[in-house]
Amino acid sequence: MLVFATSDKGGTGRSVTSCNLVYRKSLQGSDVCYVDFDFGSPTAGAVFQIPAVETGTDAG
Repeated sequence: MLVFATSDKGGTGRSVTSCNLVYRKSLQGSDVCYVDFDFGSPTAGAVFQIPAVETGTDAG
């Protein structure tokens, strides 16, 4: 299963919803991979409690 969550507005819950879908599928035994392409303000690191990926890219 591939899940793409898009929107041109920030704060709509795309990352949190996507993380929840992937997490639930993993608990059900599916092999999953989550990639957060929100380079400026990634949320996946915070949701999955991975401190090394909680910040976005450097300017430029």
